[in-house]
Amino acid sequence: MARKKGSYRSMKKIQPAVQTLTFRIPQGTSGLEKKFIDLSQCASLVNRRFYRQGINWAVSSMKLNSTEFTGRLVVSKLPETWIMSN
Repeated sequence: MARKKGSYRSMKKIQPAVQTLTFRIPQGTSGLEKKFIDLSQCASLVNRRFYRQGINWAVSSMKLNSTEFTGRLVVSKLPETWIMSN
């Protein structure tokens, strides 16, 4: 059966990716708890696409909006070693 001109597959438009993520981090019972955010996983869920682990994400800024936050906020990334790349 021949395809019709202008079929659904050729007319499918790519949706733009969500570029702003907001996270609600609950206050722990002790000040020593660690919370981690996986950017590849979060982008995959929000955009309904698969982003592989190991992508170098460019983060332009971060904001912490809280009136009750007590403690220390540390932002870090995994090291770029051969162990992490494998």
